[in-house]
Amino acid sequence: KRIIGCDRAALIFDRLEFYSSRQPDGFYKFIEPNSHRLYKKDDSWTELLACHRTSFWRAFNLIGKKHASRWNFEQSKDKFEGKLYASYYDRLTNRMFFIRNHEAVEAFLAKVQAEPNPSGCSRSHQPQNACLIASTSASSTALPLASPSVGTEQNARSYMESKKTSSDLSKDKSHASDEIIKKMIELWTALVEGGKSQIELTSKRIAFLKQAFKDKFDSCLEKWEKYCQDIATSRFLMGEIKSSFRATLDWALKFETIQKILEGNYGIGDRNPLPAMSAAGVFVNDSKIEIVREAEAIQEAMNEPQSVKAFRLKWLNKFGASNYRERFKTCVIEVADETTLILRPGSRYTAKLISSWWIEALLDDSPFKRAHIIQKEGDLVFNKWFGESQGGGGATGA
Repeated sequence: KRIIGCDRAALIFDRLEFYSSRQPDGFYKFIEPNSHRLYKKDDSWTELLACHRTSFWRAFNLIGKKHASRWNFEQSKDKFEGKLYASYYDRLTNRMFFIRNHEAVEAFLAKVQAEPNPSGCSRSHQPQNACLIASTSASSTALPLASPSVGTEQNARSYMESKKTSSDLSKDKSHASDEIIKKMIELWTALVEGGKSQIELTSKRIAFLKQAFKDKFDSCLEKWEKYCQDIATSRFLMGEIKSSFRATLDWALKFETIQKILEGNYGIGDRNPLPAMSAAGVFVNDSKIEIVREAEAIQEAMNEPQSVKAFRLKWLNKFGASNYRERFKTCVIEVADETTLILRPGSRYTAKLISSWWIEALLDDSPFKRAHIIQKEGDLVFNKWFGESQGGGGATGA
């Protein structure tokens, strides 16, 4: 804040640096929640910063140049106008991109490092957890992201080659507390395993988790959570392409694996992850009571056939109460020729949401062979088929 002059701008710069460290040539990030197939819940700028889009752009303009379109960015003679970042909206893909001004950022970071530290401590001994000290000052947010926390040789090494023994590391209090390790396991189980498996905490595994938390994730649970989320968005890593392979915790803790995933390899982003579940099989954002209440409401509905109720219950049990309410509370469901399920969502946005979450298993063990999602708003018609003998093509009038 001392140098940038704004807490929110300092926090935005911190996040921009983090994402750029993974994708130095530029990256996309949505400004606010939307129905885009690549959007991930709680991962837009306004959700991360808990602010309105107007507040985001007001802060971003202090450190970056905003271009109205990709064409404007590419045609501009001075793309950054002396600022640290530039952004543009790609109208072909409906995504907002952010580009780093490498020369300006490096000069800025050098200036930050050269300035006296008000705390009187050497900067080399300042905390490395950028997530926990995100907006206290420009120096504390930027420096940990600008320089690796460990050397190149160590980054390239797997945890199997650690110089310390598993017993040493599992007892080392400088890495991570038992509570942190427990939370890391809970996040992995909820996001990657879908709450279906129990992870045995051996001394060897605890050692690898501690070293990963310190050396690869800057002692930041937020970064570990994002890492787990990334794995869950890959069809290959989730075993949906090659049945003989699925990412395991031990494999995901190797230095080489972490680096490749952070660089976006293994098809990261080509899969819609299911809602996070705890090891007890309960949706993280839902309580058992909520799911039971929704199930009772479905069963009490007097104007729907049992086959429709069974479909609603299947969606509820697979995706949770919050997910169900958002998509189906205002959705009318009908049956045509006994084998076709017709869904009429209350809005175009809801129709797209249902379509993006659709999986083939929803029609298993039911009398329905196909499903038709249709929604009309004026001249715009959303028309999508799923299942056998699909009745034609996709969404129209987009």
